[in-house]
Formats: sequence, C-alpha cells, structure tokens
Amino acid sequence: MRLLYYLLFHKLIYKNMNTKKIFKKINSFFIKLLLLVGLTMIRCISNDEIQQQSCKTTKEKGTVGNIIGNWKLVKQDRLFISPGKIDHSCDDIIFSFKKDSTYTISSNNPTFLESSEGSIEYQLQAIDLSKNAFKFTARGIDWHCTISEYDMIWDNTILDGGRRIFIRIKQ
Repeated sequence: MRLLYYLLFHKLIYKNMNTKKIFKKINSFFIKLLLLVGLTMIRCISNDEIQQQSCKTTKEKGTVGNIIGNWKLVKQDRLFISPGKIDHSCDDIIFSFKKDSTYTISSNNPTFLESSEGSIEYQLQAIDLSKNAFKFTARGIDWHCTISEYDMIWDNTILDGGRRIFIRIKQ
C-alpha cells in the first residue's frame, strides 16, 4: 500500500504538476495493473483437470456440439465470490437436456439449490463451430460453452460466474 501511495503521489504529483499527464500516467498504471491481474487469473482447462475426480463415472460417447441427453456435473469453480473448486463427482447432479430447449436438474446433494427449479428454458447458439464454441443462455445468464463427444464446459469466469464441467452419461 505504501508503494502505491509513493508511486501515485510522490512520483506523479510532486514531480510533475501537469494534471493531464498525471491522469494519463494513473490511467496507464491502472490499465496495466488490471491487465496483469486479468492475465494471471485466466487459465485454460485441460483433459487432466477433467480426469481429476474423486469418484469415477463412466462417460458416454455422443456427438460433438449435441447437448441433448444427460450430463453429470463433476466440477465447479469460481474466481472471486467465495473462490475455490467444488468436486461434485461423488454427487449425482444430473442436467437432462431435451429437444424442446428445456432442461431439468436432479440432485442428491441438498446444498445444490438449483435442482428445485423444475423445467428451465435454454438457448444454444453456435459461435464458432470450428472451435466447438457455443453461447449457452439460461435464466438470463450467458455462458461460453464447448461440447465435445464426452465433456461439456460452461465458462463464465469473465463475469465471475465461474466454470462448470460436465461429463455425458447414459440416458
């Protein structure tokens, strides 16, 4: 904190009283700081991370880009609000997607509150099929979504919505 005080006030204000230059330097400093923090928080997900589960579940092979069917939530993580990773691989939190653009959630975990919502409408829009990228929208929340043969990832880390990792299971 003292370093920030020193940089902002002693270096910028006392040595250079031109306010336009001061604000440019402050803006530049905060932009660089924001970029640095943002870049350190962004991570790519690997197959190893999907494989690291406490309880193993048999994955079902499906079609790339096809969301219809049953998906088990195996991992959830957040960056800012109550940060951390939650391993749901031992829970039976099942998202069942139907052709009529609705899904339901069933769960044996009483702390997973979303399972009591009933049928939920969703939209899935292709963003870039070559990269298997979709926009998944439900309950007014947009998620970046990828759907492979075995796994589905919802990523909303840019808005601190966290990330959810699913595996496709038998119907």
